Amino acid sequence: MSEIEFRIPSLSDYENVRSIWEDEKTMADVGGIVPIDDTGFTKWFDYMFANSKDRNCYFLIFYEGSCAGEVSFHRFDPEKKIAELNIKVKYEFRSKGIGRKALDHIFSVFFNEWNGLELYDTLWKENPAGIKALKAYGFKEKGIDNEGNPVLYYSATATT
Repeated sequence: MSEIEFRIPSLSDYENVRSIWEDEKTMADVGGIVPIDDTGFTKWFDYMFANSKDRNCYFLIFYEGSCAGEVSFHRFDPEKKIAELNIKVKYEFRSKGIGRKALDHIFSVFFNEWNGLELYDTLWKENPAGIKALKAYGFKEKGIDNEGNPVLYYSATATT
């Protein structure tokens, strides 16, 4: 497999983040694009890396030197030790094993460094490929949200 790198972004990564969030093919599986301008990116960056770095962990994914996506967890609850997973592999980089490597990476950070117990993800019901991929990785169904979207989870205790 080609080289995959995970990097915590800097303010200079605006175009990399934008290339993920504003790409129609990439974002089609999660409900559509998320437009972001310089000001919005700076506010997001400050929130993620200055104001709530004890609750969020985010990495850009690079494949052969190009931005290929993002992987993160959000809203870490230090008492329950749970958080919400986020993973997006850009459309043109799919089917290269990047998603599995990204999950391996974020799992290592979450379960080993943050001592987390459970990651969950609410997937858009119109994203069967994402649902299938997380289930293949070992996620289980936890339920359905109020909009009919499946909630999947991966528990550290389920693996022991």
